[in-house]
Amino acid sequence: MNEDHFSPDGQYNLLLGMYEMRMSHWVQNPGLYDVKSGAVLFDAPSLWSAEAVEWSPDSTSVYLNMRLYPGSKPGINLWLYPATSEGKVEVDQPADAKEPARIITGSFAEILRFLNTY
Repeated sequence: MNEDHFSPDGQYNLLLGMYEMRMSHWVQNPGLYDVKSGAVLFDAPSLWSAEAVEWSPDSTSVYLNMRLYPGSKPGINLWLYPATSEGKVEVDQPADAKEPARIITGSFAEILRFLNTY
């Protein structure tokens, strides 16, 4: 089962590949595609699940609220910028945290490295 989230200009598709990990535990794994060429621009590691997806009105970025299955670590906020193949990650912090949110920016390859080692 898949769920499409097309950019407002129709140039990109954030596709959620949904699969059941365990009984009633679903992962909505995101992949970002160029609609015209079909090229995969970004493919999140398989245990990452997008809980929310929102495109910017001008289609320059897509925001995802993500968690790593099974949910034992804080979630992240992820922004992907398809035209530049760059992204930004903000690690969620508890409301009472003394440290500021951890922010990582870089190329899609750097964002993937972070996700793979989180």
